[in-house]
Amino acid sequence: MSVFFFLSLYLQQVSHYTPLLAGLAFLPLGLSILTTALLAARLVARLGARRQRVIGLLLGAAGLAWMTQLAPALRGPATRPVRLAGRCRC
Repeated sequence: MSVFFFLSLYLQQVSHYTPLLAGLAFLPLGLSILTTALLAARLVARLGARRQRVIGLLLGAAGLAWMTQLAPALRGPATRPVRLAGRCRC
């Protein structure tokens, strides 16, 4: 997925994240992909494939709309999850 490449460039070059912190900032996205992949097989029997595709596209559009609120300074409530991941001293 190209989103990982371009967002990691953004976090490292514009926001001056280290490679480790940029990788940690992607951890919630990776975990959500894993969780939804596991749940999708169960939900397709209950919701049907078409309804599940529509819900997935709407959630993806909401996530992209959220990402448009990112600013180079990473300030404001829209960037709180990324800033919290950056505070981790792992």
